[in-house]
Parts: sequence; C-alpha cells; structure tokens
Amino acid sequence: MANRHAGRIADIHKHLMLAALLAADRPILYAETHAGNAVYPEQAGMAGGVATPRDPVAERVYGVARFLDALADDPALRGSAYAAVLGDHVTGSATIPGSPAVAMAVLRKHATYLLCDIDPDSTADIERWAVTTGLGDRVATVTADGLRAVGRRVLGDAADPATTFVHVDPYDPFEAREGGVSAVDLTRTMMGQGVAVMYWFGFDAPHERMWAVDALAGAAPLWCGMLTVTDDAGGTRDDGDLGAATTPGVGSGVVCANVPAEATARCALLSRALADAYAGVPLPSGTPGGLSFEVVQA
Repeated sequence: MANRHAGRIADIHKHLMLAALLAADRPILYAETHAGNAVYPEQAGMAGGVATPRDPVAERVYGVARFLDALADDPALRGSAYAAVLGDHVTGSATIPGSPAVAMAVLRKHATYLLCDIDPDSTADIERWAVTTGLGDRVATVTADGLRAVGRRVLGDAADPATTFVHVDPYDPFEAREGGVSAVDLTRTMMGQGVAVMYWFGFDAPHERMWAVDALAGAAPLWCGMLTVTDDAGGTRDDGDLGAATTPGVGSGVVCANVPAEATARCALLSRALADAYAGVPLPSGTPGGLSFEVVQA
C-alpha cells in the first residue's frame, strides 16, 4: 500500500540503510513483501526552511528536505548510494523514491525483482516505474499476500540464498493472513536458511525498541541499527506516537542478517552521520530536537 511515511525521517533512515546494504551485497534476486509504491510525489513547501506545527508537510520538511540540506556539510552522507538516488528523484522528477525505486536504482540490471503488495495501485505504480527505467522485463509484481509469494520464491528448491536479498517492512509483524505465516515467522525462517534480510520496525517508546531483536534473535547472527527521536538534551518520553513520527522517544530501525560485515559498518557510519546532521534541528512541532543512534548485535 502507499506509504504515508514517505519522505519522513524514519523513511530516510530506512532507505539510507537499504541502499548501503544493496550496494555492498549485490544480490541477483531482490524481493519485497510489502513494497508500496515505487515513487511518491514531492509535495509543495519542501524546498528547505524550518517547519512549523501547522505546516501540512512538516514531517517531510524535517525528513527529506533537511537530509538534502545536510548533504552539503557531510561527505559521508553526500557519498552514500541513497543520496545519489534521492537527488536524482527530487531534482529530476520531483518525486521521492520508495524502496522499489531505491533498489532498482542501486542494482539496475544486475538483479531481477519480485515486488509484492496487496494494493493494486502500488503494484501498478511499480510496473510503470520499471518500464520507465528500462527494467520492465526484470520486474515481477504480485498483487496479493507478499509473505506467501516471497516465501514460495525464496524458500523454493530453485532458490539460491547466497544471491537473494529480501526487504520485509510489514504493517502487522505478527499477523498471518489466511492461514499463512507472519512477517516475523517468515523472516526467522529466511534468516535461518542464509538469506540476506533487512527487516524494518518501528516503536512508540524507548522501552519498546528491542522488540524486533527479541522476536528475531536465535535464527541467525543479527545486526540492528536503531534511530530514536530526542529532545534537544537527548531526552525521550514514554508517550510517543509512531504515527506522528517525530515525538521524542519514537524511533525505528532495521534488523539485518546474512549481509557482509562491511555493509553493516557502512550503515553504522551513515546512521551516526545522519544523527549528527540533525543535532539541534527543530522538530516539526517547532521545539528543538535531535536524533540518537544505537547498534545492537545478537
């Protein structure tokens, strides 16, 4: 389905990690269980500046617009695979890339793609974008339960775990549709069979931040990078709202398995650079804020 968080800070961090992982891992098959759109339209009012609470695109100003501003000051972010992808979209087509477009831009014809979503508008958008980028013959979409479709393809007899990368970004991590498996269960199975996986998760409060690591631990050695919104003193609260995206204490992260060590090291470097770039930047509410980054391995 279309991603209401497109262009927000959690989305920026997710795609910064995804692009870095794909650039290092170079899979032959890239699959997504909950792909969303390939691209999202850039909204008016995102040409930089400080957002106010009444700005209808305040979250995107804080996210994508601030990130683009930060590129001028930070060589690590400026040299990232994601910066190249995002810059091409915002300046070239006035769009914000979703994860399918990020993957296609990084991997191009090196890979084939299996991109799933239950929303027909999203899969239609992916198909249009694939044709536009000359990858139409390499992209397969499934308008159905992506967990079932990806599981059949990736865990089938003909699959090669060593050349496969799966991005899991579920709406409900524990829901099993129509007797199928949940996102957490499928992710654990794929990790255990050696498939490279990036699992995105969010949390409303700091005490909840370990839930995805706890749910996935034991399937394979894990690397997790988490980004948390803070106030200007680095503090958080326990009454956050992930839907609002930038309440101090809210955060998100990625859990990865079976990816190269240099890829996770690059992810950590970029995440710390991202947090540094947002130090003292006003939150969409207008209050001073920041970001903190944490690595967990299990």
